[in-house]
Amino acid sequence: MSLVVLGPIALFRAGLAGLLNSTDFSPVEEASSLEELEQRPEGTPRPEMLLINLLHGREDPGAMMLEIADWSPSTKAVFLDSCFDPRAMSAVMAAGAAGYLLESISREGLYHSLRLVRAGERVLPSELASALAAYPFGPQWPKRSNWRAKPTRAGRRDE
Repeated sequence: MSLVVLGPIALFRAGLAGLLNSTDFSPVEEASSLEELEQRPEGTPRPEMLLINLLHGREDPGAMMLEIADWSPSTKAVFLDSCFDPRAMSAVMAAGAAGYLLESISREGLYHSLRLVRAGERVLPSELASALAAYPFGPQWPKRSNWRAKPTRAGRRDE
């Protein structure tokens, strides 16, 4: 599988590429931007997966994902973010991203997440479960019902 680490920070790209080059994702390429990938020689195959370092304020993540999908519809994109941002996560996933993860993920967690993406799954950060558990859903959620009514003296169940 061809994997490209995409992002403007060279040291970050090199570090990720170095980690992943010792796995079955090797060889890992690097690019500073989508424009750099688009300028590769004609006939160069499109990457099967992009691992994208998301920098807030530099790009609209949802628009970036739509641009990737237009450029290469079969390329699976996984975004790495420095902090959990529900809006960014929602934007990229709604636009078709295969994953949204945090930079704090362990090496093994990243590797297994990318393997899931390669298998056709979508991946999200563990922090999402914590955020959902803490979300104040309020009274709109159904309360537990008493589905077993107590029997009356006549032996029938109250309705």
